[in-house]
Amino acid sequence: MSDEHRKQWLESTYALAKAHPKSPAVPLFRGHKVQADLFTIPEFATFKSAVQDKAQTIAQDLKVDLNRMDLTLDHAWANINGKGDFNEYHSHPNCDFSGVYYLKSMPSLGSIRFRDPREPVALRTLLLKERNLFTQDVAFPPVQGMMYIFPAWLMHQVDPNPVDFDRISLSFNISFKIKQELQGTIQKDF
Repeated sequence: MSDEHRKQWLESTYALAKAHPKSPAVPLFRGHKVQADLFTIPEFATFKSAVQDKAQTIAQDLKVDLNRMDLTLDHAWANINGKGDFNEYHSHPNCDFSGVYYLKSMPSLGSIRFRDPREPVALRTLLLKERNLFTQDVAFPPVQGMMYIFPAWLMHQVDPNPVDFDRISLSFNISFKIKQELQGTIQKDF
């Protein structure tokens, strides 16, 4: 995705934020979640296409039977996180994958953190010098231009933004749904 696309998306995100006032604070989230579905807005067509391409790659890698299932881009929204803004641990029910694209950020603006869903992991902790794949949660920095896609059931949070500089991300959900004409007739092959 080019710098020109990112510039256009950034301008459009701020314009949408003005048109969609900030919702009242909720316990799990502090920041400005722009509720407009970005997948339906022409200025974000290239973003939608990029997500579609990544979703196709996931389907191919996982060997999803696209003869029997439709790939659906469910919804996309923008997050504007100023100083102190964060998201507590949460997941995205009723979809298969979720993702985030960092439109405006720096690695120091608060990481996205994924929690290992295996509860017994928390019962036995090794003393490690740094976090790695054996810790209960793993953090990735919000690198501008980076896209992370992960299982929607995976609990994740966004650490507080420690500085007075907007961290802006575009988030989305992806689903694989049984084709309409096959609903009620399909059986799993495993």
